[in-house]
Amino acid sequence: MDKTPFARDLKASVEHEEFDRFTEPHYDGASVANLAPTIARLLGVSHNGRELKREFIVDDAEGSDHVILFVMDALGYNTLVLGVDVANKLNALFPEGVAKRGYITSVFPSTTVTALTSMFTGLLPSEHGMLGYNMFLKEIGSIVNMITLSPVNEEERGRIVALGFSHERILPHAKLTERLAQSGVGSRVLIRYALKGSGLSTLLYKGAEVIPYLGQSDMFLHLLRILREGKSGLTIVYWDNIDAAAHHYGPQSEETMAELSLFINSMEGFLKSAKRFRTKNVMLMLTSDHGQAQTRDRLSFRVEDLRWIKESLVMPPTGEGRCAYMYLRRGVRDFEQKFRKRLGKHFHLLDSSEAISMGLFGGRRLPRDYIGRIGDYIAVAKGAAKLVFAYNLIERSEPPFVRYGSHGGLTLHEMLVPFLNARLDKLLK
Repeated sequence: MDKTPFARDLKASVEHEEFDRFTEPHYDGASVANLAPTIARLLGVSHNGRELKREFIVDDAEGSDHVILFVMDALGYNTLVLGVDVANKLNALFPEGVAKRGYITSVFPSTTVTALTSMFTGLLPSEHGMLGYNMFLKEIGSIVNMITLSPVNEEERGRIVALGFSHERILPHAKLTERLAQSGVGSRVLIRYALKGSGLSTLLYKGAEVIPYLGQSDMFLHLLRILREGKSGLTIVYWDNIDAAAHHYGPQSEETMAELSLFINSMEGFLKSAKRFRTKNVMLMLTSDHGQAQTRDRLSFRVEDLRWIKESLVMPPTGEGRCAYMYLRRGVRDFEQKFRKRLGKHFHLLDSSEAISMGLFGGRRLPRDYIGRIGDYIAVAKGAAKLVFAYNLIERSEPPFVRYGSHGGLTLHEMLVPFLNARLDKLLK
């Protein structure tokens, strides 16, 4: 097995813009998995997990009674390094000396299901078991879309709950919002109407008030009302338009940069309006669940066209196009050799047991119930490559939405996300 090509010096890789390098998740206090216990402590509540290292948090964060957390789906740190104009605009809102600006890592796989679950439980992927977008659940004998919590090809949301796989069984761990509620601390989640009641959101925000919005304008108006009413506790603002733009047009495209610029302009307007309200002891944080890597048509390998893979697998891969879980047929030989010879230039192949022992999922072992969720091998994409496979029959016949941007893998493009924070009253001065 080839040695996994991790960057030795993360800071140097960023400074030299070597975002195609791999990095391990920094679960030891520098990842999205460390956010929940950090936020809980700032609000006077204890929660599972290891906190962010104190170097990431402004010194005057202590004594906060309200934390506003912006989660910008798919805003990779690469976007801010390579997109100088948008970075300058964002940095102007979070000036040095008032705010802390830096980066932390996502988790593995670097995908919304896994990262948000870690973010809002404080658990490592090896502990919570939400290990991919499409995941094989042997308990119900089906491949399940873990956003909708329904078997693939099912349009209705939450079907596995109707089939008897309860929320508690899917994720039997305390969520940050649930822990806050138990301690008498309120929380609320601003989320697009289309996502309200989606399978994943019903899992992650237990005990929180869900406030749906249509777009940026009413999202920020809702947030201003929360400030005007003097709410305390936690306010999560989840914005996913960057993810959509980056998937379709590419993470460094004009369209994605324009979407981010619009958001920053709206944020600037929000900060100006917030001066009218009480902002003392309010902490503002901004981060993301994962980044995205640029992908290319010529490096998009359709599993349907790769006969040697189809004949080796019991079913199409699960997971993501850049982190594909492969389940081998019994008796298949020389799969590693064939894979390395034909696709090794574009994918790093890991034996699943090796990925576990390396600690990519967090702990160096997985509970027995979770081992079957990651197959026999994991194909992790390099550069601009991805595997293309679709369980949804509509996706097979329509032009691909996920075309020039994808995530799930270990490159710095996908793994590094910004983390900015400051006292709101200090930002407004």
